[in-house]
Amino acid sequence: MKEADKKEAHIVKADGSAISSFTNVRSIDAGDTIVVPPKDEEKIRTLPTVRDIVQTIGSALLGIAALAVLF
Repeated sequence: MKEADKKEAHIVKADGSAISSFTNVRSIDAGDTIVVPPKDEEKIRTLPTVRDIVQTIGSALLGIAALAVLF
């Protein structure tokens, strides 16, 4: 699946212990659970962040220009 974070997959054994690396796994026993979490979404989305920064700077400059015209 595209949404699966294969690097974070782990096994929860029936006794409650966890194995984080499949290289150490010899066998899967009855009651064991394979957990493959979904990928985390990108924490910072670049385009909306840049847009917000540019809008903020533009608003500040517009305010400064308006004050300059008044004085």
